[in-house]
Amino acid sequence: MNTLNTSSEKSSDPVDLRIERRSFLKGLAATIVLPWMPSYAYSMGDKFADAALPPRRFVAVTFGNGVYEKDWWVRAGKSAMEFSSSLQPLAPFANDITALPGLRLFDDTRDEGASGHMYYFTNLLSGAIVTPNTVGAAITADQLMAAEVSKYTDIPSLALGTEPVKSGTIFGAPAVCASTISWRGATSPVPAEIYPQQAFDRLFNAKNREADKSVLDYVLGDLNRVSSKVNYADRQKLEEYTASVRELEQRISRTQSQVSAGEGWQPDLEEPTMARPDPGMPANTPEHIDLMNEILALALRMDKTRVATFVMAQDVTNRPYNFVEGVENNGLHGLSHHGSSKRSIEAFRRTNRWHTEQVAKLVGKLKRVKEDASGTLLDNTMLLFTATMNDGDRHDPTNLTPLLIGGRNCDITPGRVREYSIFEDRRICNLHLSLMQRMGVERNSFGNSFHPLDLSS
Repeated sequence: MNTLNTSSEKSSDPVDLRIERRSFLKGLAATIVLPWMPSYAYSMGDKFADAALPPRRFVAVTFGNGVYEKDWWVRAGKSAMEFSSSLQPLAPFANDITALPGLRLFDDTRDEGASGHMYYFTNLLSGAIVTPNTVGAAITADQLMAAEVSKYTDIPSLALGTEPVKSGTIFGAPAVCASTISWRGATSPVPAEIYPQQAFDRLFNAKNREADKSVLDYVLGDLNRVSSKVNYADRQKLEEYTASVRELEQRISRTQSQVSAGEGWQPDLEEPTMARPDPGMPANTPEHIDLMNEILALALRMDKTRVATFVMAQDVTNRPYNFVEGVENNGLHGLSHHGSSKRSIEAFRRTNRWHTEQVAKLVGKLKRVKEDASGTLLDNTMLLFTATMNDGDRHDPTNLTPLLIGGRNCDITPGRVREYSIFEDRRICNLHLSLMQRMGVERNSFGNSFHPLDLSS
C-alpha cells in the first residue's frame, strides 16, 4: 500500500504496475474452496482436530472513537452478571460471556508515546507502540492464528468493514490505520472488505474460478515483470506472495490425494442461505452491517475461514448516526468528544448501545447454529468484542472492558466477570496470547505480554 511504502526506490513504470496488480487480483479468483476435513487435519498435525468435533474459530469486532465509560461496564451481581445500558443488548447471552474489565493496551504507562485514536486502533491486536513517528504496526494476533489454521481453509482470514479507506494521513498516521485492526506485519495492513457482494463472492461464488489452472502460472508473467521493477524490500514481499500461492496449490494437491470426502464432522451447509448481495455500497449503515454479519456467520458455519475481524465503524469517522433514534446528523467522532454536555453524552451513549445491538445479532446467529452434540457454532468460536478506548472524549486506553463471547468448547469457562483493574499486570496482549494458544499457535509471549490469562478455571 503506497501510504506505507517508506522506500526511496520507485518503479519506472507505475502505469504497468497498476495493470499488473489487477492481474494479480484476477488471479486470486482462481483459488479453490475446500471443506473442513478432519482426516486431513490429523495428517497435518492439527492439535485440536477430532473426527467428531468441529474446529475452533476466532473473531474480533470493534468500532472506533471509544465509548462513554460511565455506561460501559459489566459487573458480577449477587445472582447474575449486571450490564450497563450500553451493553444491555448482550445480557441475554450472559452465560456465554467472559467479561474482562480492567485490561489495558499498554504496559505500565498510559500511552507510551502514542497519541490516541488510530494509534490505539492499530495496536489493539498487536501490542505494538505506534506513534506519529512510525508508519506501521506489527503482526496482529488474528494473523498469527490465520497462519496456523490457514492450511485447513481456503480463506486464511476475513477482514470486514463498512467505510472506504481515506486518503493521506490522519493526525500524522497513514489513514489505513483508522480502518483495519488486522496487520500481517509492520507495513502490511489487511484492508477491510467493505462491499458485501465482493466479500460474498470471495467466499461463496465459484462461477468465475479456473480450478484446473495453476494460480501461480496464471500470474507468473506479471509477477516476474513486477519483480524486476521494485526494490529489494518489495521483492521480498513478492516472494512471500509467491510462496503463499504455491502453498495453497500444494495444499489442494495433498488434500485431493490424501483425503476421503465425507469422513468425520462436516459443515452442515454447502451453499449459502442468503442471496448474493447487490453490487456497491448498501443504502444505509444498518443494512450494511446486517449483510456483513450474515456473511461472517456463514463463512464460519461453512468453514470458509476460521479467523475474522469486523470494524463496524472506522476510527475518527464522521459518518452520521442519525439512523439511531435520538441522534441527530452528527458524526461519531464529534459525538465522542462530548465535553460533558448532557445532550452529547446521551447521543454518544445511544451509538454505543447501537453497536452492541449489532454484536448481539451476530452472537445470536452463531448461537442458533447447532454444530454437533458438543454444542453450537458460538461454543466453538471465541468472539472478542471491545473498544480501543474506555473514554473516547479523553482518549484513555487504560481501563478497557473486553468481552470474550462464546468459546465454551475452546477451554473457556464463560458466564463470569474476571476483574483485572486490581492487578498491576493487566495487558490485553496477555488475553491475545491465551486465545492464540487455543488456536494452536505455539508462543510463550506476544506483543508486550509475558504470560497467557487463565480463562478456564
